Amino acid sequence: MKEHLCTYCHYPIPEGEVYRSQSGFYEGRAQRNKFHEECWEDCLEWGGEEFTPGTGEPPHRIKVWHDNKMEGPV
Repeated sequence: MKEHLCTYCHYPIPEGEVYRSQSGFYEGRAQRNKFHEECWEDCLEWGGEEFTPGTGEPPHRIKVWHDNKMEGPV
């Protein structure tokens, strides 16, 4: 298993966490998107079939986890 990056918020998806995956073609190019569950729900809420990658807000729990991970051991 490895850590993936959420297409919507560009924050990591922790290793082993269940995530949403979407694949298809956009402007003739193959693509695969991976989302935190909350980011996926956010996209569905506003009906966003198109969005600019990395512009979404990360889930609070992911931001806290990421910030703690970046600080390292004290």
